[in-house]
Amino acid sequence: MKNKTHLNKISFILLLTGLMLMLFTNIACAREKTGIKELPLLVKSVKLTTCIVKEPQDFDKRKSYPLLIGLHGNGGNAASFAEVWNEFSNPGFLFAVPQGPYVYSHAHGNNRGMYSWYWEKVKKEIWEIADPISEEFLLNVVDAATQKYKISKIYILGFSQGTSLAYAVGIKNFKRIDGIICVGGRFPNESFKGKQIAAGSSLPMLLAAGNHDPHMSLKRLKRFKDYFQGFGYDVTDFVYEGGHQITRELLKKVQEWMKKK
Repeated sequence: MKNKTHLNKISFILLLTGLMLMLFTNIACAREKTGIKELPLLVKSVKLTTCIVKEPQDFDKRKSYPLLIGLHGNGGNAASFAEVWNEFSNPGFLFAVPQGPYVYSHAHGNNRGMYSWYWEKVKKEIWEIADPISEEFLLNVVDAATQKYKISKIYILGFSQGTSLAYAVGIKNFKRIDGIICVGGRFPNESFKGKQIAAGSSLPMLLAAGNHDPHMSLKRLKRFKDYFQGFGYDVTDFVYEGGHQITRELLKKVQEWMKKK
């Protein structure tokens, strides 16, 4: 009799466990179907990281130099983007190249070493936390460079995804940044609040795209130019031969523009 009672208890426990598993599975499936997912625990990380800096030939630490900060595109990295330095013609400025803080979501196997400036998950609540951190990181690059070198002016060159960060940091910090160069990338309108765009209208801009760039049509480039000129910005647009890439023709224009601004 005791054995039978014991078996009944075990059967009841197993049945209850099975029902609970079915319930949790159904809840999980329902969440998946409706797109409801729990956000991960997000923690703001603080760590030291390196930034590549290229110095001009015959660099003299006693002299002041313009600083150009280069921002790679989505899936790029600092080492490869720093090669742009070799395509400038006798650059008389410092070229600082930081690396995006997030691993590119499609990087795997031999594609490691690919990075992004932004959290790539499509969740607005995460973007609102992560985007300002990327902006803060870029300003930390400015601070570190100005502590080590004598800097006369500060420019930001953003390529592709890096363009979004160049816009965001340049416009919001127009009193610190002397100009931005945005190449083949979008304007992150969602990164701005209130009258921030209008307030930064003293910031000079060079907006550029290749005439065969599949990501930036010439019509879209003109629309960006007209948009910012509507706020009173000093905007120079430039179209060069090529696709979604950095070319010598473009870099020649960048150097000429920097000297004038």
